[in-house]
Formats: sequence, C-alpha cells, structure tokens
Amino acid sequence: MSPDLGLSLGKVGGIQLLLSGLKQIKSMHDQGVEILPALSNVTRRIVMILHNAIRLCSANVTTYRLNNAVSVLKGVLKIDKTLQVLSLMVLGYVVNDTESKMLAAAEHGARFLITIFNVATTSSIHYGKVGSTYFSAFETLDALNHLAINDDIKGIMEEMEAIPCIIRMLQDDFSPEEQLVAVEALWNLAFIESIRQSDQLQGVVPRLRTLMKTRNKDLQRMCGSALWQIKGNDNVESPRTPPPSYQEAISEPDPARPRQSAQIMLSYQWDCQKRVLQIKDRLLHAGYRVWMDLANMRGNILGAMAKAVEESDVILICMTEKYKNSKSCRSEAEYAYSHDKKLIPLLMEKDYKPDGWLGILLKIHLYYAFHSSSQFDTSTVQLLKAIRECTKSGEDLPDGPIQPTHREVQGKGHKTQSSDWSKDDVQSWLRDKDLSALCDKFSAFNGKHLRRMHSKCAKDDEKFEEELKRDYKLNAAHCTQFIVALEDAFQE
Repeated sequence: MSPDLGLSLGKVGGIQLLLSGLKQIKSMHDQGVEILPALSNVTRRIVMILHNAIRLCSANVTTYRLNNAVSVLKGVLKIDKTLQVLSLMVLGYVVNDTESKMLAAAEHGARFLITIFNVATTSSIHYGKVGSTYFSAFETLDALNHLAINDDIKGIMEEMEAIPCIIRMLQDDFSPEEQLVAVEALWNLAFIESIRQSDQLQGVVPRLRTLMKTRNKDLQRMCGSALWQIKGNDNVESPRTPPPSYQEAISEPDPARPRQSAQIMLSYQWDCQKRVLQIKDRLLHAGYRVWMDLANMRGNILGAMAKAVEESDVILICMTEKYKNSKSCRSEAEYAYSHDKKLIPLLMEKDYKPDGWLGILLKIHLYYAFHSSSQFDTSTVQLLKAIRECTKSGEDLPDGPIQPTHREVQGKGHKTQSSDWSKDDVQSWLRDKDLSALCDKFSAFNGKHLRRMHSKCAKDDEKFEEELKRDYKLNAAHCTQFIVALEDAFQE
C-alpha cells in the first residue's frame, strides 16, 4: 500500500467501512458466536489493511478515532493471539496517553507484544511466529515505539528485558531500517531518568557513535538524537556547532518599532505552523527577536535547538497532542526546563489538556489560548504582557489589540488598503514578512494581483499551494509563510 492509497481510504470512507465490519465481528464474539477460521482470516486481512493505512498515512488518525477504532480494536484483539498482535500494532498509532496506559495494564496489552519482539530478535530471520503468522522485529518494535508515548510502557519494556534485545538490533546483521527503529526506541527510553543512567544505555554509546558514521542520513540523525538524550553535552557533536540554517531561523524585529532586548523561541510541532507564524509576526512587530525553525533543519539539529534555547530569554511552548507525542519537541522542552528558562504555554488545540510529561513539566495554572481566531488578538496582548513581565524589559504595551504590520503599508505619506498596493508596496510587504527571497519572483505584482491570489487560496488552499510550488518554484517553508502572510493581508 502506498501513502496516497492510505490517504484515499480515509477520504472515500474505506476506513469507516473496514472498522464497521470489525465492529460487527467484535459484536459476534462478545455474544459468544464462534468465529470460524474463514472469518478469522478475513478479520486479520482487515486489521492488516488498517495497520498499513495508519502506518503510511498518519493523517488518518482522526478518522480512526472518530470511528471508535480504539474500542473496536481492543475487542478484536481478544479473539485470538494473531489478532492480538495485529490490533496492538494498529493501536500504537491511534491511542492517546491515557489509553496507552490502559494497554500497559491490560492482560491482552503491551506485554504480549514485547514477548513477540524479544523472540523475533533472537531468530536468525528476525521474525517471531504467532499461530501461522510471522511478525518481524521491526514491525513489533515500531508498534512499541508508538505505544511508549506513555512512560508506563517504557517501564514494562525495561522490566521484560526488551532493552538488550533492542541493543542487539544495532549489530551489523540487522538492516539499516531495523537499526533505525532500534535507535528510535533507545531515544524514547532515554527520557526515563533511571533508564538513561543505566549501564545498558550508557554502554551502548560507543555503538551509537559508530553508527553515526553510516551513509544512511536518517540513521545518522536518529543516532545523534539518541546520543543527545543519553549524554547531553557530551554528544559527539558539540551543541555549540549548529547547522548553517541556524542563523536563518532568527528573525529580527520590525525596525519601525521600539526594539526589546529579549529573544523569544517558538517551540512547536509542524502541524500548527501557520498559526505559529502569525504569533511570530506579532512578536516581531512588538520589537522582539524571534527564533523559529521554518525550514526543518538538517545536520546537527539538536545543536541548533540547544543554541536557540541557551540564547533565548523566553520559550513559548505551543501545546497540542502531537507536540506532547513528539520526541523532538520533548527534547526541546525538557532541555529548556533543565536550563531554568522561562516557559510560557500556548494552547494551540481546542480542548487539549496537557498530560503525561508535558503536564508535569509545565505544572500549568495559566496558559494563553491561540487555537481560535476570535481570541487571537486578546491572547496576543496577554502574551506580550506576560513576556514583558518575564523579561522585565521593553516599553509599556498598548491596552488594545496589537495589529500586524501587514494589514497596511506605509506609502507616500499615507496608508493604503492591501488591494491598492503598488509594486513597491508589495516588495516592502515581502521584506517585512521575512520573504525577501521572493521579491524577484513577485517583482511585477501589485495589490490587485495579490487579491486574486488570495481568492484562489480561499477557494482551495491545497491546490493553491501546489500552484506556488509548480509555477513559482517555492519550497514548502516559503509556501507556508507566503500563504499565512497573504491570509492576514486580506483578512476582513
């Protein structure tokens, strides 16, 4: 199955249909009806399809949850041992922290999956057999990596001696793909202090340093991340040596505004980048220097993160479920906490309540809501006041909402509406939005051209983004920045 096919299954109702079928089979089993071998085989095929659709297309998570996939699969895994493993492999991608904790305690939960994984790593073919079905060390550990968003699962993996099996997967008789998922597991486990300080993880450091010399770039980066979590500043690459793109992630404040002395860092997960860019714009307009990774840095990314944290006065934690589940975001937030940085939580997802490590880290009593456009201006004013209080610097902030600079352009002594901008106004707007690299591409554009582009974007933003990439050769980061700036420029 390809990622496109997985996405199509979600869009056309295929996933809903498959889960509906599983629900009927679960109901039969709950009522004591014998599941005959032919139906059992069909059930396994359905769960395998569901596994591939979620593994290859994470965007399907919402569809799974809206169709009660967790409840359905928890019922199906009780039918037989093979379905138990298959269902757990799907659940790893779908469950939240609380549900993962329940699977840690359940009789049919994570312990069985760990047992199969341990057996697979000792096999010469790296597979463990359940009934008539073989499961690879790779796919079982990949599922455990997802289930281990909850720290209880990590503790069970240590208790059941999965760590020596994971370390065994770093040897040369395992493929780079198998080594990659094993290093990811070590990175995941290293968030637990007792595991991080154990002889097992400290002892694996030389092997991780060796694997960093591989030609596989993904494996290199994962080893660097694991080493950072295990050894911190003793990593093979100094955190003081960030990639060249580090400097590009720093935006200087609006020169027309009083400059503040503080630097602000935006820590976020990529799914909410558009809204975070709007926050960045307001911070720049208020006179702050801002660090925000826009280009998904390559190279020593953790070195860049460390330098950004160390040089920033305030870290804005943009809270979402995906932020909490991201190992990179967790590394970032915990590093900031360990350096006694001022952390200000921003709620980017409606009804999200931080739990697990994020809830413990922030001990939240007050946060600023940025999930709703209607609250954006009010929350911005409150946030800027909170930053000023943290840094004890800067001039008094106005009582009313601070409007972004791109709502109007200073022309020949007067302000003009966006649609009336001249070519020079458009060029000034691009530079103001940190989009100087696009000035040549849009040198012939005036406000009316931008208005037409905004209409296209409002009609179908995905199609418009493809047009920007195809016709104007914009990269993904510039597309996002340009669309956000365009939406704000023509905001009613």
